[in-house]
Amino acid sequence: MHSTRQVFYFWEEGFLQRHDYWPGVLGNNSAVHYFSDYKEFNGIKAATTHRIYPLNDADNTSIKNIVLVSPDISSMKNE
Repeated sequence: MHSTRQVFYFWEEGFLQRHDYWPGVLGNNSAVHYFSDYKEFNGIKAATTHRIYPLNDADNTSIKNIVLVSPDISSMKNE
Protein backbone atom coordinates (compact mmCIF):
# COMPACT_ATOMS: atom_id res chain seq x y z
CA MET A 1 0.00 0.00 0.00
CA HIS A 2 1.25 3.47 -0.86
CA SER A 3 0.13 5.16 2.37
CA THR A 4 -1.94 3.88 5.28
CA ARG A 5 -2.32 7.34 6.84
CA GLN A 6 -3.60 10.32 4.86
CA VAL A 7 -5.31 13.60 5.79
CA PHE A 8 -7.32 15.68 3.30
CA TYR A 9 -8.28 19.36 3.63
CA PHE A 10 -10.91 20.94 1.38
CA TRP A 11 -11.79 24.52 0.46
CA GLU A 12 -15.27 25.65 1.45
CA GLU A 13 -16.33 25.15 -2.20
CA GLY A 14 -15.40 21.45 -1.94
CA PHE A 15 -12.09 21.56 -3.83
CA LEU A 16 -9.02 19.80 -2.46
CA GLN A 17 -6.68 22.31 -0.79
CA ARG A 18 -4.13 20.15 1.02
CA HIS A 19 -3.20 16.48 1.27
CA ASP A 20 -0.85 15.18 3.98
CA TYR A 21 0.46 11.64 3.74
CA TRP A 22 3.08 9.26 5.04
CA PRO A 23 4.07 6.91 2.16
CA GLY A 24 5.49 3.55 3.13
CA VAL A 25 7.35 3.39 -0.19
CA LEU A 26 9.54 6.29 0.99
CA GLY A 27 10.27 4.95 4.45
CA ASN A 28 7.23 6.76 5.93
CA ASN A 29 8.77 10.18 5.24
CA SER A 30 5.84 12.56 5.33
CA ALA A 31 4.88 15.06 2.66
CA VAL A 32 2.23 17.72 2.11
CA HIS A 33 0.58 18.56 -1.22
CA TYR A 34 -1.00 21.99 -1.78
CA PHE A 35 -3.51 22.53 -4.59
CA SER A 36 -4.57 26.02 -5.72
CA ASP A 37 -5.53 28.29 -8.60
CA TYR A 38 -8.48 26.17 -9.73
CA LYS A 39 -9.58 26.86 -13.31
CA GLU A 40 -12.23 25.33 -15.52
CA PHE A 41 -11.20 23.26 -18.54
CA ASN A 42 -13.98 21.89 -20.75
CA GLY A 43 -16.41 22.00 -17.82
CA ILE A 44 -14.02 20.35 -15.34
CA LYS A 45 -12.37 22.37 -12.57
CA ALA A 46 -8.78 21.44 -11.77
CA ALA A 47 -6.01 22.91 -9.65
CA THR A 48 -3.44 24.54 -11.91
CA THR A 49 -0.84 24.92 -9.16
CA HIS A 50 0.39 21.91 -7.18
CA ARG A 51 3.29 22.06 -4.71
CA ILE A 52 4.72 19.21 -2.65
CA TYR A 53 6.87 19.87 0.43
CA PRO A 54 8.22 17.76 3.27
CA LEU A 55 5.87 17.74 6.27
CA ASN A 56 7.15 18.64 9.72
CA ASP A 57 5.38 16.02 11.84
CA ALA A 58 6.14 17.88 15.08
CA ASP A 59 3.76 20.77 14.31
CA ASN A 60 1.95 19.69 11.10
CA THR A 61 3.52 22.45 9.00
CA SER A 62 5.20 22.22 5.63
CA ILE A 63 8.90 22.90 5.14
CA LYS A 64 8.42 25.41 2.33
CA ASN A 65 12.09 26.10 1.67
CA ILE A 66 12.33 22.56 0.23
CA VAL A 67 10.14 21.98 -2.83
CA LEU A 68 9.96 18.28 -3.70
CA VAL A 69 7.72 18.58 -6.77
CA SER A 70 6.01 21.57 -8.42
CA PRO A 71 3.81 20.60 -11.40
CA ASP A 72 1.66 23.33 -12.95
CA ILE A 73 -1.14 22.96 -15.51
CA SER A 74 -1.56 25.60 -18.19
CA SER A 75 -4.05 23.76 -20.39
CA MET A 76 -6.11 20.61 -20.43
CA LYS A 77 -7.75 18.81 -23.34
CA ASN A 78 -10.63 16.36 -23.09
CA GLU A 79 -10.71 13.76 -25.85
